[in-house]
Amino acid sequence: MIEFGEALKTVLGNAPLLEVCEVGVVDCAGFVAAEDYISAVQCPPVAVSMRDGFAVMSSDSKNASKDNPVELKIAGRSWAGGAAGKLKRGECIRILTGAQVPEGADSIVPDEQCEADEKYVRVNSSVELRRHIQTAGDDFRKNDTLWIKGELLTPAAAGLLCAGGLAALRVYRKPEVFVLSVGDELVGPGGVSSETRRFASNGVALGSWFSSFGIGSETRIAKDDSGDICSMIEKALESADAVVTTGGTGGSERDFTIDALDSMGWEMKFRGVRMVPGKGTAFGLLDGRPVFCLSGGPTASEIAFLTIALPGILAMAGRRGRIFPSACAVLESDIRIKHLGWQKFLYGLHTCDGEGALTARMLTSRSRMIAMAQASCLISIPADMHSAKAGSMVDIRMTRFT
Repeated sequence: MIEFGEALKTVLGNAPLLEVCEVGVVDCAGFVAAEDYISAVQCPPVAVSMRDGFAVMSSDSKNASKDNPVELKIAGRSWAGGAAGKLKRGECIRILTGAQVPEGADSIVPDEQCEADEKYVRVNSSVELRRHIQTAGDDFRKNDTLWIKGELLTPAAAGLLCAGGLAALRVYRKPEVFVLSVGDELVGPGGVSSETRRFASNGVALGSWFSSFGIGSETRIAKDDSGDICSMIEKALESADAVVTTGGTGGSERDFTIDALDSMGWEMKFRGVRMVPGKGTAFGLLDGRPVFCLSGGPTASEIAFLTIALPGILAMAGRRGRIFPSACAVLESDIRIKHLGWQKFLYGLHTCDGEGALTARMLTSRSRMIAMAQASCLISIPADMHSAKAGSMVDIRMTRFT
């Protein structure tokens, strides 16, 4: 067995970066930028108002007060997309948020800071220069770098890049993944369960995780038979960029997954990781494509997937680093440390108080699958940590925020 950190390093070092493709800016969230994105325009293109109110010359209000208001004639109106007009001394122009500032105006008086009728505005205090005006290019200028290569694109980034004049973006393609659940006892969703048959929930969970990251996957079931496993993987490699299997990784006479891959000539990088759960995890390359072999137990399968397989598969799309936000949290109760010297992950619930401090507690449900579904985080107990008492600090990876 190898250490958890070495296993993750091996996976990331053998995750081939996929080719570049093009997507529309509206569809870019979740992809990784394959190049720097440069603005084609400046934003805003001209000075605009940040408030509904009146465009004025600030010098006209120099001596204004409540007892001695300055009265300005309303000379026109300006709205976003409309003509801005031109301002003369002693005048003002009605202006709406986002509208171009008229020529001659250098400040905006908000509606709530003045009194107006149909023809005149009375300003009750002096107005600061450039108040409530966003100058041309204040957000960014033409040829500014808006997003850099290798950074994950977000919905807010899509808006930024659209504002910069970009319509299509070059990004790293997301992989297509084949998920194979191995076991004579497994039936797919909608099948018929019995005393000897159960639903292949591992594959469904992994496929759902992929879907949540915008990654396409095909989920199938294979018998406990090397020939069946080989046949399905060979067919999958016609289109899949990576393969994830669950089940059949132990050393019993009924575990065929690793033997099947050996017969296909895969390049095994490791088999067995010093982590709990998930010690049966294996990884290798077949025809240059990553193959992740996970245990059949639900918790071992999902935790090894979230901490080893998923980071490797997302790295193929250019996404590096931790997938889930991490933070330090205070333990609410003691956690008994077993398997000293092994990396441990536990399903937990985390909460945040009014001051932003995080606490976490281990889920102790008798049902592994209920704990998996209810968990909002993984509590990480590193190999060199020998005690986890209530009140101590632990690292958590937040897998859910609701």
